[in-house]
Amino acid sequence: MIYNIGILGHKKSIKKVEKTAEEFFPEFKTTAIEFSQKKEMDVIIEYLHSKNKDFDGIIFTGKIPFDVINHEMHSQNPWVYLGQNHSQLQRTLLETVFTDDYDLLKISIDSLDKRTVRNAYSEIGIEEDGYSAIIAEYDVFEYDFQEKLIDFP
Repeated sequence: MIYNIGILGHKKSIKKVEKTAEEFFPEFKTTAIEFSQKKEMDVIIEYLHSKNKDFDGIIFTGKIPFDVINHEMHSQNPWVYLGQNHSQLQRTLLETVFTDDYDLLKISIDSLDKRTVRNAYSEIGIEEDGYSAIIAEYDVFEYDFQEKLIDFP
């Protein structure tokens, strides 16, 4: 049986999920649903309402898009978001150092809390006094949430 799974989120994250699904879940037919700005929400919700019966489930690429869309509508189909943890942050830091040549000791981050960041660095032997992290802890339901993220250092 083939399952039609929507993957909703930022384009870069969708590509990673599609690659994993293709490799490990051949029974999934995926449909990318790009969502990177809150102003797109009405169009996304209208699309999801019109295509609801076409999907067997939706995978959100993160908690923020899940929270935003789930707050506005509910589905009869399963919805799940891919949680982020300190292991993913470690992988991202390593990837960033090698591919983009950034300083992993100076970061700003908008998708993880302070404890998760501290755990990620601690596990690789870097304690809090060894790095500088500016962490955005905004409420996704604030009216100007996206503007705050755009203006975030």
